[in-house]
Amino acid sequence: RYSLDHDAPLPGVPLGVIDPEQCPLGPLGPCRREANVFSRWMGLEVQGTYDWSGDGTYTTMLGVDGRLRTSAYEFVTFDAETGKSYGSDPAFTRWHAGGYAKRDEALVATYVQQVARPWSFLTLNGGLRADFDSRLQGASPLDILSPRVAAVARASKAVSLKLVWSTAFRAPSFTELYIVNGRLLPNPDGLRPERVSSYEAMVDLRAGAHSLGAGVFFSEWTNLIELQIVRANAPVSSQYQNVPGIRNAGLNVSYEAAMLGRRLRVGANGTLAPARRSLTDAQRERNAAFGYSSEVPVTVAPSLFGNARVSWAPGDTLPVVALAASFLGPRVADQAFYGGDVSNLSPTPEAPAQVELRAALTGALPDLPAVGYTVAATYATAAYQPFV
Repeated sequence: RYSLDHDAPLPGVPLGVIDPEQCPLGPLGPCRREANVFSRWMGLEVQGTYDWSGDGTYTTMLGVDGRLRTSAYEFVTFDAETGKSYGSDPAFTRWHAGGYAKRDEALVATYVQQVARPWSFLTLNGGLRADFDSRLQGASPLDILSPRVAAVARASKAVSLKLVWSTAFRAPSFTELYIVNGRLLPNPDGLRPERVSSYEAMVDLRAGAHSLGAGVFFSEWTNLIELQIVRANAPVSSQYQNVPGIRNAGLNVSYEAAMLGRRLRVGANGTLAPARRSLTDAQRERNAAFGYSSEVPVTVAPSLFGNARVSWAPGDTLPVVALAASFLGPRVADQAFYGGDVSNLSPTPEAPAQVELRAALTGALPDLPAVGYTVAATYATAAYQPFV
């Protein structure tokens, strides 16, 4: 970033709270700001599998994953005329828009997976992983465990059913925990890991060259880490905080076929997945006047999307002809619900549905079969994207 001016001294205001959006007091001339982020890690993962029956009916896998990490960041400002650095002392971060932190971190994870095939038509799979991460100081046992269970049943060669329940988490990143830069302040209460729980049920049907799939799912994210404004009046300040989460439920359908000696291939899939963001108690009070009680739509994400494709390979030296189409339903713009709160934009900004068409010819040169070519064209119908 390149700034062209300096702050004027403010009577009675310490240097540490002068607006960091300007250059600090110092030599005449513009200033240059640099953001440097550093990371390195090394690790070792060991795993072993034991087949209890010798025929793959019951197998157990155990593993250990260990890592050592070093992470650091520095934001520092230089006077562009003299090259003088204003330093990176976090004590004066609001003065020079700087900041510095470095941490040596460790992660040790253990996991176990059990696969059982008690009958030829049924496969069961269960697993558990525990992560001991130095970024999760004070985390509860439930925060570091990630269990999952899956079952696959094959009623016949043409019909199969899959059921899945899984959980996972993401530890706060180094910058989310420690970054200090101008108006961005650390969270004194720390951050909990993000968690997600998913439930899925899928069925696949096969009939000759045709394959049809359908499924339903539900996912819930909790303790999402998001940048939140903690002071709206000058001087504005923000920090990373845990927010309630997102609920997402829907269904998937898919179809594929290969016909006429596999020269003609067709396929299509679609997803209906409305996602809603949960509000905090304070947000519920603020948004009640706008008709939102406990949830608001997730911005930018479409509730309906899908694609279709068809290709024809005539053979010999003729090129393959392919057509594809994708569809995105209407999407609420990113600033319509800033941090979960309804914005003052009226009406609510929304990008219209978008259709994108693509055609392509792919083949090889007649006298040079090792040299291929592709000619493609794309057409999109949407004039707007969901960003303000």
